[in-house]
This record gives sequence, structure tokens and C-alpha cells, in this order.
Amino acid sequence: MAEERKLPPAKPLTDEETAKLIEEFPRWDLTKILIIYRDTGGWCGFEDFYKFLYVCDKKNLDPFMNEVHGETRWSSEKGRHTLIPITHIDGARKVADSTQQYDGQDDPVFENNAKGELVSATVRVYRKSNIAKIGYDPGKERLRVEFHDGALWEYEQVDQALYEGLMAAGSKNGFFRQLIRGKKPASKVS
Repeated sequence: MAEERKLPPAKPLTDEETAKLIEEFPRWDLTKILIIYRDTGGWCGFEDFYKFLYVCDKKNLDPFMNEVHGETRWSSEKGRHTLIPITHIDGARKVADSTQQYDGQDDPVFENNAKGELVSATVRVYRKSNIAKIGYDPGKERLRVEFHDGALWEYEQVDQALYEGLMAAGSKNGFFRQLIRGKKPASKVS
């Protein structure tokens, strides 16, 4: 039998819970806390909402600036609905920029369902140190790029001048995105 996934009735915050939230997160007053909670649907309960505000506070994300929102999703692990922080592109950019590692982003990629309705929009944000290692075989004109996440890719038809331009670039990641990735034949090694 499938697990029940129907959303429970919305639960208002108690006066005690509201007071604790105001005390713990002074950047939001009572009105703002209640608006943020209402926008989450109120299904999550105090514990998940507290965690959501904690993430917003620690990452300096503001739901009122459309940098983040809370979305209720079913958790098979917990056997209940939970509140998940969803960071919008402005929030992701803000977090990346706060580390001084923001190095641009791709244009959005939109995904529609069979009815043509928008299902998702994905924007890849790059950090300056996305590329961990670069190797080059001039005889085969093959560039080998290892990323910080451990992915290893090989790019074909990369001539010596393009390789030297990459190595001399102030932003290797930016140069790579503009002139190599998606423009040269590639295969994932690992």
C-alpha cells in the first residue's frame, strides 16, 4: 500500500513558538514571521519552520527579496511532509558572491511538461575555482579538465593556441565556458 502523501491541515504557530522565533531571529518582526509562515502553507510545523528560518539567517537569505522560499515536500525517510528551503537564482548568486567565488552563470534552461507548462528553470552558477586541474595532450589536441566535484572530462579538437589562451586567462572557468564547453566534442571520463 502506498504511503499517504496528502498534506495535513495547516497548523497555526502558537504564541510560545512565535515568541521563540522572534527572539531567535530578530531580523524578522512578528508580521514578517507570520507572512513567511503563511507563504510556506503552514503545513510544516514549528520544527521545520525554525530550521528554514535558521538557514535563511545563516546564509543571509531573505524570503521578502525573493532569494529563498520554503516548499513542503514528502519525505519517505521521515514518513511525513517536511519544509525544504528552495534557493532562487538571486539567493544562489548572493551566497556565491559572499564567498568571493562567484564567476558568472549560464542562461536559464527551461523545462516544460507535455502541455507546454513550465515545470522548472535551471541556472548553473559558477564559482571561480570550479576547475581543479587541467591537462593537455598537444599531439591529440585533447584537453583534460578535472572539476572540484571530482568529474573528469576530455575535450577534443582543442588546438595549442586555445589551450594557451585558457592557461593565460584571468578566469579559466569563464574562458572555458565561453570557448570550450559545449563547443568542442566532449566525453565524461569519470
